[in-house]
Amino acid sequence: MKIDKLFAKDIIDLEAEANYHIINNIENACPVHCHDFFELFIILKGDVIHNINGLSQRLSEGSMVFIRPDDIHFYEKYSNSQNQLINLAFPSSTTEALFSYLGDGFNSDNLLKSSLPQVVLLSPSERILVSKKIQSLFIISDIDKKIIKTRLRILLIELITTYFNYTNYEKDNTMPQWLKFTLTEMSRSENIRDGLKAIEKLSGRTPEHISRVFKKCVGKTPTDYVNELKTTYAANLLLHSDELVINIALESGFENLSHFYHVFKCYFKISPGKYRKENKISFIL
Repeated sequence: MKIDKLFAKDIIDLEAEANYHIINNIENACPVHCHDFFELFIILKGDVIHNINGLSQRLSEGSMVFIRPDDIHFYEKYSNSQNQLINLAFPSSTTEALFSYLGDGFNSDNLLKSSLPQVVLLSPSERILVSKKIQSLFIISDIDKKIIKTRLRILLIELITTYFNYTNYEKDNTMPQWLKFTLTEMSRSENIRDGLKAIEKLSGRTPEHISRVFKKCVGKTPTDYVNELKTTYAANLLLHSDELVINIALESGFENLSHFYHVFKCYFKISPGKYRKENKISFIL
């Protein structure tokens, strides 16, 4: 099978560092190919078969994929569903600059060295929002290429750190994708507050199934996992704000103060007030 290689110099305006396309018919997409640049694409409508590095994936509506240089891929229709996708292409130099800016705390190997590109599932509202942000780059006049470049980098930082900032558990290929997605989303403050309810909503699984898989893959019960998240969040608020302890307890998702004190002391061996007093960081005002 012939594999075409696409080059940034032919596809991307290198001054603006970006190019995008909306494809309404998968049959109009490129045949099997690779390239020397990076690409993000989102399935806006329908399901698609994504043939990538010798394997086939069925991608559902809302899937966002981070394609690396030299990934070999092409698309096929799934069933007779209507399809639409948007892709954003940007040079390797842009990605290198962003990863350098993010520093050693960002584990770029999870994105760059995995056998298959990373996939995340956007909610319907996120799918619309991200698509609009990509398209808004090119509302700017082509003359303002420096502005396009800056806005592109702002958008890429946002997307990479929000959706692809993986922690160690996400390198585990034995962990179900739904659990990886759920654990990633549980880093959001609103989901921490909702705790077990958020896990059930995000995963779409029954409490019994969630509990069984959590014990196997995470090594703790969902309740222990949620309590650890809430307590860590509360500890950060104690150190980095002057909010009252009772308000911090509520913000962290604890329904009453006595339960908050009990759980906090289980993890930190001291009360929230004493923890704040011993570890407080001085404000510079």
